[in-house]
Amino acid sequence: MRDPDLSGTVARAWRISKPADAPKDQEATIAAWLIEGPFHIAWDHWLMAVVHLRDLPGVKPAHKRYPEAAYEFLIASLHPDGGHDPDQPQEFRWLSPLDLCEQFDGMTDAQAADMLRVFVRGVCDGAASPDQDFRRFWRHQLDLAMQHAAGSHQAQA
Repeated sequence: MRDPDLSGTVARAWRISKPADAPKDQEATIAAWLIEGPFHIAWDHWLMAVVHLRDLPGVKPAHKRYPEAAYEFLIASLHPDGGHDPDQPQEFRWLSPLDLCEQFDGMTDAQAADMLRVFVRGVCDGAASPDQDFRRFWRHQLDLAMQHAAGSHQAQA
């Protein structure tokens, strides 16, 4: 396995690229990261991703929880016996239910990808956990990121 793209005091993370043969619905992925860290007693790998909710030809429309929803922030625990190679994401086996699935709006694709990188950095440095027990924390961080993005949009106007 290649060296991590981010390393911190607690965890490591690898940027995941979309495979050329990825299913059509995975074209909605803006950014995705594989996390390895000691945040749960039974498993130590998570997928953190942001996907857009725009319509894609040949793909069922996304279910939006509110009309303006433009993105979804996901955290999924990965099965401890599954493949954890960041260059083989098609081999990932997610545990159910997802640790987190939050919709949001008010950002560009680039801002959403940058936000995810900041979130991943926080996990690597031990400031946050990808575990489902931290859902309220992540919702708060997402709200702060949306406020920041709204402020940067106003500053550009």
